[in-house]
Amino acid sequence: MKRKEKLYLKSAERNHIRVYPFRSKIECLWAVMFDLLKIDYEYEPIAVHFGNLKYVPDFYFPKFHCWGEVKAQRRTAREARKSKRFCKVVKQPIYFLEGLPSPTKLIHGYDGSAEVENVRLTCNGFEH
Repeated sequence: MKRKEKLYLKSAERNHIRVYPFRSKIECLWAVMFDLLKIDYEYEPIAVHFGNLKYVPDFYFPKFHCWGEVKAQRRTAREARKSKRFCKVVKQPIYFLEGLPSPTKLIHGYDGSAEVENVRLTCNGFEH
């Protein structure tokens, strides 16, 4: 079996270099955009277990008290159920970052009670 290599992003900020391992190229690309927008994030900070299911959200944004889940394509119904369940447990919104990052891309999410649409990611966070 071929071992998966981890991707690394080096970010230099005020003479401090941070190194992050990522599971996929798309997650790494979103992280680059967060760094360009100067959005602080934590990568896969926790894992939540629902019985025999495990859910690990990709990003946590401490300044905005919300989560981000990266998918190369639209999420499946099963992935949507897991992320909504997670959102209800942590009582914080989660945003679905699908496809390649772009500063003009509109994203959607779940705030614990309903879907939210047409959200824009800016240096000020997730704006509805």
